[in-house]
Amino acid sequence: IYLANGVHSLHYTARWGILAGVIIGVALPLLELALPKHRKYLPSAMGVGLAMVIPAFNSISMFMGAVIAALYARSKPKDAELFTVPVASGIIAGESILGVVVIILGVLGYLQ
Repeated sequence: IYLANGVHSLHYTARWGILAGVIIGVALPLLELALPKHRKYLPSAMGVGLAMVIPAFNSISMFMGAVIAALYARSKPKDAELFTVPVASGIIAGESILGVVVIILGVLGYLQ
């Protein structure tokens, strides 16, 4: 609806946000090309983009899970290789299933 009247119909902070996103989205891949030795220290452009689109609690939860997985991998590398992906997949699937259950309960009127 807002863009039907052009970019200038957006609030000025939204326009600044778009500009910041464009700059970051272009700068990160260019930095990876310019600094190949330091690539592992640069954030993923896709990760930054997802963090800007999804709610903050999801981004924070993913970050906390990644930190826990990294610490676990340092302390028990063989176990981490076996269990990190299945446990993370189970948590994601469980959250999705519970989300569907909550929606169904809401539609049926059990959650008000």
